[in-house]
Parts: sequence; structure tokens; C-alpha cells
Amino acid sequence: MSGPAKCLAVAAVLFSILYLGGCARPRPDRPAFPWQEQHARVLPQGELEWAPRPFQFETGETVRYIDYEGGDDNNPGTRERPWKHHPWDENAEANAAAAEGVDTYVFKRGVTYRGVLRAQESGAPDRPIRLTSDPDWGEGEAVLISSERITGWRRLTAEQAPRHMPEPEKVWYADIGTDYFPRGVWAVIDGEIERIHLARTPNWKVSNPDDVNSEWYVWEHCERTTPEDIGASRVWAVDSENLAGLEEDALVHATVWSEFAGVMGTPYPNPIEAYDPERGAIRFAGPWSDTSRYMPTIHNRYFLENDPRFLDSPGEYWYDGIIEYPERLSLEDPEPEKVWYADIGTDYFPRGVWAVIDGEI
Repeated sequence: MSGPAKCLAVAAVLFSILYLGGCARPRPDRPAFPWQEQHARVLPQGELEWAPRPFQFETGETVRYIDYEGGDDNNPGTRERPWKHHPWDENAEANAAAAEGVDTYVFKRGVTYRGVLRAQESGAPDRPIRLTSDPDWGEGEAVLISSERITGWRRLTAEQAPRHMPEPEKVWYADIGTDYFPRGVWAVIDGEIERIHLARTPNWKVSNPDDVNSEWYVWEHCERTTPEDIGASRVWAVDSENLAGLEEDALVHATVWSEFAGVMGTPYPNPIEAYDPERGAIRFAGPWSDTSRYMPTIHNRYFLENDPRFLDSPGEYWYDGIIEYPERLSLEDPEPEKVWYADIGTDYFPRGVWAVIDGEI
């Protein structure tokens, strides 16, 4: 074998040894952190099956206990005298707020902790910071959520009801203020958590998972316009079958979710600026500003939401941040004697609403 051929052969052997050696590198027996572990397994047909590691109550060297309902931040944080707040909660006070170097926080089971925890320290692989619960302390599950619980529900009367509300005697309301906008509302009914959606028309559901928008209304005509008082392009979208014949001020301030041409039919929300009852048309802007680049077209689909006239079936809510009661959250209930309301003010708009019934969220 010639010199160059020998060199190539030796190089090939060395490459094979190095390559095989790299494949045989030892790996740690267990990931350093739980989030690096596999919590699902692949089934023969290719689907994933949830397979988490069974829960084990583990603690570090320093343990503090938290009971949001029965604790006090002046306590030492023991199981017998727990804190109310976690030190990472901005509402923590006294001993809880001053705590440092704790590696295990035990939340009482059966208690819902309401607040936001912003981590202010880090653990280490050999000493992680644990937020956990003790099966022998409380019953049920320990829950950490940042939602606002709405109380003070009252039944609505016909005299109090906004115009166009179909059946006000079936509605309960709560005044929640204007500090936040309720983008998500949940209720606990018979122990089950149910999402309550904004009142809308049509009352669509996801009947076709391959076409989520299949039950929406359809535009029959769309035209671009530039109102003098705005100075930017808008669109008049027409649906004479479903929108014509209402009062002149109807639908203004409601929200339209419409598919748009040019962005693969993606739906975007817009406030309704004007309404034409003769044509059954509404005017609104484009996905981000005007409609100079993108606007709906014929056969694009849409639905309307958050108007008192749409509050016509159980499991819906309406929030009046503009029209008559700028702080009122209203829920539709099939049995008016079971409906409650609460005045929550105008300091925030409720982005999430949950209910706790029989200890369940």
C-alpha cells in the first residue's frame, strides 16, 4: 500500500474510533431538574400518553408553611403557625417578607392561594427551592392562582338593565371596577370548572375541530372607505341577513372578530365604529390600524361579541366598560332566582374570573 493510501486508511480508523467513542459517552442516570425529565410516553400508534412521575413529598433543610386562609405573616412560618403569604408575593409582610434562604415552601392542601409570586432568589442542583404540599397537612389540592374572586352578585331588574338586553330578569351582575378588563371568566358548577365566554352572536361552538370558525356568520360584501372624521381607511362589511333592521345606535362599541384576506384568513378583533341598519353593515378598522393593506372580503367569516343584546343564553357574560355602566359584569343564568351580581367599580377590567363552589375552583 502506498504512503498516501496508508495515511487515508489510518485516518479512517481514527475517525471511526472517535465517532464510536463519542456515541458511547456516559450520560447521567437522572436529569438534574424535574423539568428535564420525560413526563409522557410514545404509544405504538405514535400518540403521546401523559405519564408523570408520581408525587413525592420532599423537603430541604429549611421548611416554611403557608396557609393563605388561616396564616399570618407575623407567625414564624411553622406548620402550627404558618404564614399567609409567600415571601415572593408583594403583599407579604413582617416575617414572611423578610425571609431569606428558605429552600422548601409547603402550601396547605385544600386552600387556594391568590397572588403573584415573582422569584427573587435561585436554588441549586443540590439544593433546589421547592414549592410543594404535604399530603398530611390539609385535604384536597393546594392551588396557586392569580385570579380575582368576584363577590357581591345581585340580581338585575328590568329598570336597571341596559337597553336591548333580551331577558334581564335572568341576569345577575357585579360591579368590578375598571382596573382590569375581564378577558377570561370561569365558574365552578357542580365541582367542574367551566369557561364562560363573552356574550356573542352567533352563539357558536367548535362543532368542527378542523374548521373552528365553521359556525360564524359570512360577509356578503365588503368595501373600503375613508371617513373624514378619522382620516384613515376603514371597511364597511355587509351581512343583510343577520345585521339589518336594528336601531341606529345598535352594535356600536361591540367587538367584531373578522377573518381578513391577505393574512391567510386570520381573525382579528376590532371595535365597531358605525352601523348602517338599512344595509346591515358595520364599519371597523384593519388588523393593526387602517385597511389600506388588509381588509375582509366576500365569504370571510365573523362574529360579534360583548353587547348586552347578545346576552341571551346561559354560560355567557357581558362587561360594560363604555356604554351605560362602566364597571358592570353581567352573567346569564337560566334560572333568574339563582343569579347574583356585584359592583366592582371602574379601576380595572377583569381579565380572568373564577368561582369557588364547595371548595372547588
